Amino acid sequence: MRYPTSQMQKRTEGFTLVETLVSITVLLLVIVGPITAAQKGIQRAYYANEQLSAVFIAQQSIEAVRQLRDNQALEAWEDRSSDTWDWNVNGCDLCSPLDEVTKDGITFTRVVEFDDDTDGNRTKVTVTISWDNTPLFGNNTPPVVLQTYLYDHYRRFES
Repeated sequence: MRYPTSQMQKRTEGFTLVETLVSITVLLLVIVGPITAAQKGIQRAYYANEQLSAVFIAQQSIEAVRQLRDNQALEAWEDRSSDTWDWNVNGCDLCSPLDEVTKDGITFTRVVEFDDDTDGNRTKVTVTISWDNTPLFGNNTPPVVLQTYLYDHYRRFES
């Protein structure tokens, strides 16, 4: 049976321009979202690696200061030439007030600060590590700061 032309429905094939634009927008959101999340994840992984390296460098400095303290205290105890332990950070290569350390192509700046307590029984050691190679924060990479107190616990052995 044939319909008269007035009763025939128009056949539409393909998509309209609006449908095409909506589908492209949805497709871009589906693709760009995970790619952006992956990029941020990679940046954060690089920053975590740099931060971990900074913590290791700071810990190495604190351990060097602790070893220097122990060596000086043992020398004073063995020599019995002095009646007290003399805190002296001279001769400690890793204790220099300002130093640069390069690891994995990144230059870390190490600052070691000493602050003696008022009663002389302890010294506060603060190590600050900074660097500026992380693209996540640009030039404002937050520094890593480790702080410890070294006590003169050898004084109790002096007579």
